Amino acid sequence: MTYKSLHFGEVIKDYYLIKPDSLPENSFLLDEKDGILILQNYMDNCLYSSFSVAGNYINSTMRKEKNTIYFEVFSSMTKENLKTQNKAKKGQTVFIVRSFPPFTTQKAKLKKTEN
Repeated sequence: MTYKSLHFGEVIKDYYLIKPDSLPENSFLLDEKDGILILQNYMDNCLYSSFSVAGNYINSTMRKEKNTIYFEVFSSMTKENLKTQNKAKKGQTVFIVRSFPPFTTQKAKLKKTEN
């Protein structure tokens, strides 16, 4: 996959999906072949991942339909933007919710090509 970035220029990632025996049944590693491994879980015919890099949370999905993989990524800053909590009554649990609003998204259709 080739990313085009104003800051980093053209970045080429030659990803490999691997399944080590040490991981649970529906868990895989996305190997970027540069020392970076990203844990992914397979649920409902889709690979999901969530990780942080360079002060951002990154969430991605990859879903295969016939000969096409639909890839989607969205990013949010790790710096908390909003913190709220419920107004619990006596004996109820107070939940603190931290929001990290997404600020960018990327979508791609990946199709198998013949070499």
